[in-house]
Amino acid sequence: MADTANATTFLGEFEHSTDDKGRVIIPSDFRTGLGSKFIATRGPDRCVWLMPESFWNEILARLGSDFLHPAAGFLQRMFGSRTEVSFDAQFRLAVPKHLRDWAGITADETTSIIGQGPKIELWRRGAWLEQNSQTLSSSNMYDSFRQLAASVPAGE
Repeated sequence: MADTANATTFLGEFEHSTDDKGRVIIPSDFRTGLGSKFIATRGPDRCVWLMPESFWNEILARLGSDFLHPAAGFLQRMFGSRTEVSFDAQFRLAVPKHLRDWAGITADETTSIIGQGPKIELWRRGAWLEQNSQTLSSSNMYDSFRQLAASVPAGE
């Protein structure tokens, strides 16, 4: 995890088991950046997003007042499922049931914990592997890198 200009950046991929009460240990590198209370909500592709309250407030400030936004359906799911969460004394996160159900996270399968810049994603391991097999082919990766490189102005 890197901290630059007051913005926390979460990087890396981890795996942890989820217990029968829906609790998963979040890696220590990520816990500091999330703070003592943070936000959990639905993400696209059937994952759970975790983010510091400050990032949630930025999203809300940008999009929350635009109730006729073209992505209103997604915003409805994201805003409607928003839950403030915190860690227990053993640094476990009790993932709310409605979010576990959304992502298919159970005690039967490992949970993938993915750093994605200003947020963290929780995935059912099988869904994460399937997502990667579809999006991480060599040609897709090269094409994506070229597009990203072209969008960054020279000298930045």
